Amino acid sequence: MQIVSTGAKGFSGKNLAAALRPRPAVTVLEFDQDNRPQDLADMLAAAEWVFHLAGVNRPRDAAEFQTGNVDSTTLVCDQLLRLGRPIPIVLASSS
Repeated sequence: MQIVSTGAKGFSGKNLAAALRPRPAVTVLEFDQDNRPQDLADMLAAAEWVFHLAGVNRPRDAAEFQTGNVDSTTLVCDQLLRLGRPIPIVLASSS
């Protein structure tokens, strides 16, 4: 099973990967801000689950909140719709 984890370098993303790493049937596809948007599309095309853990914890202003939380969540959902992939998404309250 392939799982996409956004925010892979953050606290929740690192802990998710550590918890799933011992499971041989699970591969975690790690996406973070260093990846290209096309990387996300490629990962989502192969995934069976998405853990959307990316987000800005302490935004400086409304614009940063919009970009780091709302826009990133919209991007994940829009990519899945475009790909025709109705797969489960777990959303963290910080994303």
